[in-house]
Amino acid sequence: MNPSIIVLVGPTGVGKSKIAVSLSTFFPSEIVSADSMQVYKYMNIGTAKPSREERRAVTHHMIGIISPDQYFSAGEYAKMARDKINKIINSGKTPILVGGSGLYIRAVIDGLFSEPMVKETVRKRVRTQLADKGSRYMHEKLAKVDPIAAARIHPNDWRRIIRALEVFFSTGETISSLQSKAKAKSIDCRYCIIGLKTERKNLYGKIESRVDLMFKKGFTGEVRQLIKKGYSQDLLPMRSLGYKEVLEYINGHCSLNEAKVLLKRNTRHFAKRQMTWFNKDSRIKWIETSDADEEIDSICHKILRLAGL
Repeated sequence: MNPSIIVLVGPTGVGKSKIAVSLSTFFPSEIVSADSMQVYKYMNIGTAKPSREERRAVTHHMIGIISPDQYFSAGEYAKMARDKINKIINSGKTPILVGGSGLYIRAVIDGLFSEPMVKETVRKRVRTQLADKGSRYMHEKLAKVDPIAAARIHPNDWRRIIRALEVFFSTGETISSLQSKAKAKSIDCRYCIIGLKTERKNLYGKIESRVDLMFKKGFTGEVRQLIKKGYSQDLLPMRSLGYKEVLEYINGHCSLNEAKVLLKRNTRHFAKRQMTWFNKDSRIKWIETSDADEEIDSICHKILRLAGL
């Protein structure tokens, strides 16, 4: 039985967006981005949003939908993305859910427990502490109040760390306890999860080229424009991968070349964490890719076969 959704995952830089656009030419489809940073407006180069040509070729959803100073959780993303997916299916097309944000993918496919209300005072306090002291300090704080959640969350995964702390300090209950009591509701349609991966040396080469291209496109200018628009450097999106390294340069803490080297290193580390997350999901059907553009058509045909299309 053919899937209602094709889910395309993999580490940053592996070529998911390009493959998704090419795949959309084989059947009526629309793309739903599952990237926790592409949801923000004005953050285009640093989040590697699909190009205008790619977005003209096929309709994309969940890109540039909120301002950088707006709060946005995985639960809110899942609700909006599921709504888009249902509309695409009802229009007779196949949604292609594509991205490297494992939590966002899981939120759409498997669902998340219904989050309790978080007090605004708690939210501000926790996020101020994160901005002042960093994610590792907050992870240590989480380990003291909810060791079960802390054991599951990487010390650099600030989104999940602050979410767990916000829940605890708002409700007095740990997020791990609430999750064990609640039953998440899986998406009500069939799906096929395809993973793209490549040799580490090849992936790291792609990451190097990608970072160099970002700066050639004007990444530094993009960050300066965000500051000019009045967005605080303490906002969580401004502290995300890429933007924090450029801010180090803008604030005079390192040279431009040092910022590039730092971003390349941090992106490699991020890609490793992504693969660690995805490797835990036995449902993913993996496809090995290379660096050849002519391979795109071949990958699309492999995806079609794995998906039974």
